[in-house]
Amino acid sequence: MIKLCLVICLLFSLRSQAELGKAFDLYLSNKPQKQEWIAYEMMNSEHFFVASIFAKRHILSQGEHSSIFEEALETIATKAGIESLSDLPDEVMMKTSGATMALVLGLRRFHEKNYRAAIDILKVTSPHGRFYPEAQMVIAPSLYFLGKDEDQISQAYQACSQAAGKMAQNASHEKLRRYYELIRENCLIHLARQAYAKSKHDDATYAYEKIHKQSYRWPYVLLERAWNSFKLNDYNRALGLVATYGSPLLESYFFPEAEYIKAISYHRLCLYDDSLMVIENYYQNYKPKSEALEKVIKENKDTLDFFLNLVFEERSEREKVGPYVAGLAIQIRKEVKFNLDLITLRRAEEELQSVLKWPEHPMKKDVTYEIMGMISHIKKKMNFYVMERMVNFVNEIHRMSYEMFNIKLDILSKKRDLIYKGEKLVADRARGELRHVKRRSDQHYYEFIGEFWADELGDYSFGLKSNCETLQTRTTFNSGVHP
Repeated sequence: MIKLCLVICLLFSLRSQAELGKAFDLYLSNKPQKQEWIAYEMMNSEHFFVASIFAKRHILSQGEHSSIFEEALETIATKAGIESLSDLPDEVMMKTSGATMALVLGLRRFHEKNYRAAIDILKVTSPHGRFYPEAQMVIAPSLYFLGKDEDQISQAYQACSQAAGKMAQNASHEKLRRYYELIRENCLIHLARQAYAKSKHDDATYAYEKIHKQSYRWPYVLLERAWNSFKLNDYNRALGLVATYGSPLLESYFFPEAEYIKAISYHRLCLYDDSLMVIENYYQNYKPKSEALEKVIKENKDTLDFFLNLVFEERSEREKVGPYVAGLAIQIRKEVKFNLDLITLRRAEEELQSVLKWPEHPMKKDVTYEIMGMISHIKKKMNFYVMERMVNFVNEIHRMSYEMFNIKLDILSKKRDLIYKGEKLVADRARGELRHVKRRSDQHYYEFIGEFWADELGDYSFGLKSNCETLQTRTTFNSGVHP
């Protein structure tokens, strides 16, 4: 087996050397199609970032290209990332046909908030093309921002989900399957959000439940599911869903908004003391730590790589920097966007190391400079993303603090009114009971007899009785005089 591996590696090395030799010769030649041919040679030797450099140069010099070259562009975009092709001028991309450049230009128009142009560019993408799900995932929010009909938006997300699902099933390798599965899940989540926005909360429930517990998106979906249950007046299930974050499997996931859902759900059940306890714990836990994290952000906001490096530090080192940093770093490392950028960065770094081993040649010097520029751009973008996530976290703490304060004021007001009216709530706080749990016939129910302890994650529901009825505590007279 070892001998076979050595033979395969030797053959691959010899092939790569032959392809590199052809590329070197082409680089020094005056052949009109040399940029395109070098791109092919670099693809064959699996130097996809180098291939992207010469593919862009071919587009700049020739504009239109063949269907064979379009297939090459699709492969480059898949292996090196869309951004490796995204620095071409507008006028060049607008003259270039093909799904790859359409996606690059469509994304550019979307980020510029030119949603009409983004739709016009992307709507020609073939339903059978590799980038059809991505195109629909841009078209759908573009329709939303343009105020288009909800059915049109739903159709785009459904097309995205269905196409991505088929591509995941037919994927040639595991990483590609997972990529399309993530796109499918993103579109399903947006369909659920649409149903939620239209107050179709039962439809939203079914859509959210299609996201598997092993998905990267599942821990974040718990919050949205909790709000959906809240809108259905199922406060017990809302409490149960956010209680899931207490599982050891989700220890790195902590959200200020989850505490707010707890507080307001207890409030709606008229369990005022429980709500006040959540609010008090929130202030004691989040406020001082958020101030310390805010200081770390301000001190390092102008650095080029501090936040990115922080993500890869040992946990003990991250904890020295400031509170929440270790947990936030774990959260960020699990996020889809960060992971996709990280894969691109690692591939670019590996390719750079391969290029540095090439024999000395003008082409080596040329592409080394270009790839180093790509790596620098990716790192800066990722560093900013990590910092932005931490800033958003601090802002979320402040926003939820304001909301918590409003709940506290309302509870104190209601308690005061009860005293003035000579009333009290019907019962003291009691343990939950199964009869207070709302459950569909197809929803999971665990008796905790023989189940694996993690099976029930995401299916928790409290069984608390609403305490909103009142009893008279003292006699009152119409004259207003009390004994």
